[in-house]
Amino acid sequence: MRQRKKLFLPRVMVAGGLPSAKTDAEPPWIQCPADIVAETDERRGTANVSWNVPNATDNSKEEVVVQVKPVYSPPQLFPIGKETITYIATDRSGNQANCSFTVTVIDTEPPVIDRCRSPPTVQATDGEAAVVWEVPQFSDNSGISVAEATKARLSRGGGRTWMSAIPMNGACLGGLGLPALPPWVQQDR
Repeated sequence: MRQRKKLFLPRVMVAGGLPSAKTDAEPPWIQCPADIVAETDERRGTANVSWNVPNATDNSKEEVVVQVKPVYSPPQLFPIGKETITYIATDRSGNQANCSFTVTVIDTEPPVIDRCRSPPTVQATDGEAAVVWEVPQFSDNSGISVAEATKARLSRGGGRTWMSAIPMNGACLGGLGLPALPPWVQQDR
């Protein structure tokens, strides 16, 4: 007949006399990259941004789950503006730690003049004339409109009025003028 050996395991007792397992109350450790400032890619309203995904560690030496909000993974396209990215580390005991950094995309590219036509010649029969000309056409990688319709009211007398639509680093300029009336034409004032 075989004889069985008895094995005794020690118990950890806590106040109140109940057995307990050791609990982890310390949150994991996680560190995010520094804030990132990026310029838009050429002729685009976005920037392709990369960063090192943070690793998390825990005092228990066990695996730590890392989530990111919003859900991004590098490299990532970001539009012009600012976005905060937060990484959340959770250990097996449910303790959490988080870190955040911002990605700021700036537009340093000037708009482009696509079309800038000279204003038309105007022959006025009255003492003044309303003049409207084609709006200069610009484009910008940001998608923001950079020019508005241009118009003027000119009076006879050889005056010169300028139209202008000036984006950040470019300009579309043109001059308009009505010639002075010949001396033999009587003007009503």
